Amino acid sequence: MQQMDYDITSKKLYDGDYLVMLTDGVLDALPIHQEEETMREILLQVHGSSPKEIGRNILERVLSYSSYHAADDMTVLVAGIWKK
Repeated sequence: MQQMDYDITSKKLYDGDYLVMLTDGVLDALPIHQEEETMREILLQVHGSSPKEIGRNILERVLSYSSYHAADDMTVLVAGIWKK
């Protein structure tokens, strides 16, 4: 197993928040040297009524940058936080 680089952070999540996780293939499909800025814009603009719909919309937007061709694995996982 090769050495992995990762960041650790803590955030408090509240009712109505979403947690979005994605593989590096998603970022690799975005414009070079603008991956994080472009992803930030996508996340601020994407809408949906469920985590599944939000994840699908994120993936659709990312694929539009690469002519709908995935050069690597592209996984988007969205989890919603709801108060009981």
